[in-house]
Amino acid sequence: MWRHKCLIFFLLLSLMRPWTLAGRGNDSLALQRKIATSLQFPTISYADSLKTDWKAFDDFAAFLEASFPVVYRNAPPERIGGHSLLFRWEGTVPENDPVMFYAHQDVVPVESEDGQGWTYPPFSGEIADGFIWGRGALDTKSLIICQLEAAERLMLAGFQPQSTIYFALGHDEEVGGNQGAAKIAAALKSRGIHLDWVLDEGLGVIKGAFKESDPPIALVAMAEKGQADIQLKVLGKGGHAATPPFETVIGRLAIALDRLAKNPMEERLLPLVMESLRNAAPLMDKKTQFAMKNARLLRKQILHALAKDPLTDAIIRTKISPTIINGGLKSNVLPKEATVILNVRILPGDSIASVVEHIRKTINDPSVEISVMEDPTEASPVTSHQSLEFAALSKTIRGIYPTAIVSPALMPAGTDSKHFIPLSHNLFRFSPFCVHKDEGGRIHNTDERISIAACEDMLAFYMLLFQSLPLHGRSPEKNDGAGHR
Repeated sequence: MWRHKCLIFFLLLSLMRPWTLAGRGNDSLALQRKIATSLQFPTISYADSLKTDWKAFDDFAAFLEASFPVVYRNAPPERIGGHSLLFRWEGTVPENDPVMFYAHQDVVPVESEDGQGWTYPPFSGEIADGFIWGRGALDTKSLIICQLEAAERLMLAGFQPQSTIYFALGHDEEVGGNQGAAKIAAALKSRGIHLDWVLDEGLGVIKGAFKESDPPIALVAMAEKGQADIQLKVLGKGGHAATPPFETVIGRLAIALDRLAKNPMEERLLPLVMESLRNAAPLMDKKTQFAMKNARLLRKQILHALAKDPLTDAIIRTKISPTIINGGLKSNVLPKEATVILNVRILPGDSIASVVEHIRKTINDPSVEISVMEDPTEASPVTSHQSLEFAALSKTIRGIYPTAIVSPALMPAGTDSKHFIPLSHNLFRFSPFCVHKDEGGRIHNTDERISIAACEDMLAFYMLLFQSLPLHGRSPEKNDGAGHR
């Protein structure tokens, strides 16, 4: 037993401190190649599944099996929903509720088929300049590879976690997750599985958040905004553009959009956002630090300051953004119909119904038809940042990033974690790689890439976290069915 523990310790040490042991270079190169190869599979998901190249997903699955033979031998995956994969790594303590690590195989399309504007072709998986380049490098194939690589190495060393670990790899997160994550969640629920916690993709460890000299800040999203597409439609008689009526369908739609732009939904300072601000305050200027110390008295001033920047405005209110507009077929013909799609990101505390009511009252025009399109999602519940699980997760993060400020946060975008809400009350959204604040803009964008150093840190994070289970350090109390302990 003593020799076994020493083996695990030195294996972990070699991963966390690559300069201390010989041979680390070969391990790092193997990890780089696996991540690079994973990016060469164009696993693009489309809302119309007939457009999806399912062979790319099959090839990617075959690559995973060839790359992680020990994982596949000890925790053979179950196929769910056609192309999602669910691995189950048995724990040593049956009384512990299992945990889940979630990531998705699919990626968004590239802007141009020939990859114009990319430094390296988007599906080349090029390793250059200290980075691994390609669509999915950040979102989220590097997470998949590092999770399975960590499990592979620990299994080879004879390690078995105390809590059972599920690795769930969805295949359609970018189009809602209804065939992947939703069916994984349904399968687990049908088996009576309750998850102690779920770790999904999310915010990461950010360098240079305010100043280049700042320590990194690790943002763990404890909730995410809901999402809905709402259509506005105006109907009219049409006619010749030479003799238009005083009000046209496009004109009325334009008035409606102008009213919505000038009358956004009310801002609110969530306790979760307030906690994020308090944690980040030491990185801010003296004026902001004073405001955080006197937040109760200066609440309005804080909201006013946050509302000035689009990035921070998004965490204090529900945002309504017109994204698709249609109307008219010919320049001299008045259209009989004009429509606009509003993409709505819903702040916890608001609801789809309250957003529709705000739109209706603000537009104040009964001729504008309002309809909620399919697959809306309410804002998620807020996971407690005062739990033992969050405290232990924070400790693990600091084990890899010792100078980092760890802070709970709100996720402004959506993830597949929404499908696992019925299975756990601890939903953490955190991608454990360190990036400069400017690198985050590469997600879903040209020249997506991840640094080699970030990949090595991410692997070390998973190695440490797997060995830290259960995070609360004791067998969990049974869930009472209402999401509470």
